[in-house]
Amino acid sequence: MKKFMTRATAIATTAILALGTLGVAAADEYKAYINIQGSKYTFRNAWNDEAFGRDSQSSPVPADWTYDTGLIGWVEEGDAKYNADAKGAAFFGATITDATINGTGWYSLGMTDIEWNGDTTLNLLFVSTEIPYDASYLDEEYETYLVNLVPEAHVYMNGSECTTFTDVVQNPDDEDYVNIQFINMWNTDLETFVYPEAPESIQIDLGFTFNGEELPAYAYTSLFGDAPADDEGDDTADDEGDDTADDTADDTTDDTKEETKDDSKDASKADTKADTKADTTKSESKDSNTGLLIGIIAGVVVVAAIIIGVVASKKKK
Repeated sequence: MKKFMTRATAIATTAILALGTLGVAAADEYKAYINIQGSKYTFRNAWNDEAFGRDSQSSPVPADWTYDTGLIGWVEEGDAKYNADAKGAAFFGATITDATINGTGWYSLGMTDIEWNGDTTLNLLFVSTEIPYDASYLDEEYETYLVNLVPEAHVYMNGSECTTFTDVVQNPDDEDYVNIQFINMWNTDLETFVYPEAPESIQIDLGFTFNGEELPAYAYTSLFGDAPADDEGDDTADDEGDDTADDTADDTTDDTKEETKDDSKDASKADTKADTKADTTKSESKDSNTGLLIGIIAGVVVVAAIIIGVVASKKKK
C-alpha cells in the first residue's frame, strides 16, 4: 500500500504505557466496533461519531434504532419507513457482533442478516476502537501502518475470505482513537479491495499484539456458522479441484518423466554393461579359440616330427 503523508498527532494517555521497542501495552479492555456504509449510504458510523455514534446522536435518529441493533438508511417521504421526526433517517436491521479487546490474540467482529436499502456495493468498511491513538503504534517507514498493534487481519464476505491484510491502515481523519480502514472509496491513498455486491454477512478477524507478545497462529471460525455462497463456493471448489487435478497431473507427469529418465538411465547402464560384458566374452572366447588352434597345430607338428624321426631310423637299419 502507498503510505500516507499525513503524520498523526500522538495523544497522551494514562490508559496506555509507552511503547518503545516492546510493542503496545494493554489496559484492562477496549471495545472494537464493525462499521460500514453502503452505496446508498446505509451505515453504521464509528462509535465516537458525534451525529450517529454510540453515545452521541446530534442528528435526529429513528425511534426504533440503537447503535447496537442496526443500521441507519435514508428514505423519501411516502416510504413505509419514513418518519418526519427523523428527517428521512430510517432503521435498517442487522445482527451485529462487536468485540472486547483485552490482550494479545485474535478477535472477530461481524454483521449478518443485513437489511440493505437498495445498496449494491460498499463505500466504507472499517473498525473503530476505544484504543487511544498513539503514533508509536506505527511503522517507522510507512507511518500510517499499525504494524505494532494489528500485524494481521482477515476479511470475509458471505463466509468466503476476500483478502488478508498484513499492513492495516489508520484512518488519518481520526487522531483520537485507533480506527482501522479496509474499504474507503474516498481515500485514494488506500489501496483496497472492492467487493462486487452488498454482502449478506461480513466478518473481520483482527490479530492484536500487546507488550511485545507474539500473535498466535490464525485459525478461521465463522461467527455465523455460514458456508461460502453457492457460486463462490462452487467456483472455489472447482478451481481448487482443477488446481489439484492440474497439480496431480503435473506431479504425475513429472514423476513419470523422472521414472522414465531413471529407467532409461538404468537401461542405458544395463545395456552398456551387457554390451561390455558381451564384448569381453567375445574377446575372451576369441582369445581362447586362438590358443586352442595354436595348441593343436603345435601338437600336429610334434607328431609329424616323431613320425619322420622313426622313418629315418628304419632306413638306416
